Amino acid sequence: MNPEFGNADDARKEAEKYAEVIGQLTTALRRDVETVWIHKGVNAFGGGNNNLLIHTGQAVKYINDGILEETLVHEATHTSLDSRHAKKPKWIAAQKADDDFISKYAKDYPNREDLAESYLPYFAIRYWQDRISKSLVRKIKQAILNRIKYFDSLVLEMYPVIRREAPRVDQLFYSEDKKLMSISWSSQLGAKYIIQSSSDFSVWKTVVSHLIADTSLTSMSANLDRKVNTQEFYRVGLE
Repeated sequence: MNPEFGNADDARKEAEKYAEVIGQLTTALRRDVETVWIHKGVNAFGGGNNNLLIHTGQAVKYINDGILEETLVHEATHTSLDSRHAKKPKWIAAQKADDDFISKYAKDYPNREDLAESYLPYFAIRYWQDRISKSLVRKIKQAILNRIKYFDSLVLEMYPVIRREAPRVDQLFYSEDKKLMSISWSSQLGAKYIIQSSSDFSVWKTVVSHLIADTSLTSMSANLDRKVNTQEFYRVGLE
């Protein structure tokens, strides 16, 4: 806290205000956040260098506009994701394949701002799609489809948005004639699931992986191309 706040009590009130919002960021976005600097003034927020930079005058504007959380997602992306992904060949290939940008800011600064600008819309359509319009979902997918696929390919710790809890299998059905296994389970929107089988509860083989849930109940059918053992067990887990 900048000494300009005058005393420890006033400084603590400001710190606690932003600590709550920062604490709501996913584990992946907080991964490299080691410090938070808070100053007075109407100046830009910042991310990177294992830090989040906050100016309280600017924060008031963000709060009035309802975008404080979104802004901190953007800055935390700089802090925790940029160094790992912004220069990766697959990310650059996704940029080229899309041949479009999600914002003018991303287009003007493709090397510096595109990942942070793209991650927030990705986060919205994957985890909070019910909070935005269907037309906006379509626009986002049309603009950055390959970037979305890139983000989907990552293994990011998404708590508290995705809770590390075992899904409940709703139904399991096997058609011997068609050699088709169908399974449905309660799911968390945007979570990635893996289905495995075993005959002895010791060795588990993957039937299918990287299933991304887009509803609260996910179903999957797989042609097993074989006869199922009479003692065959299945489990669904978070990937």
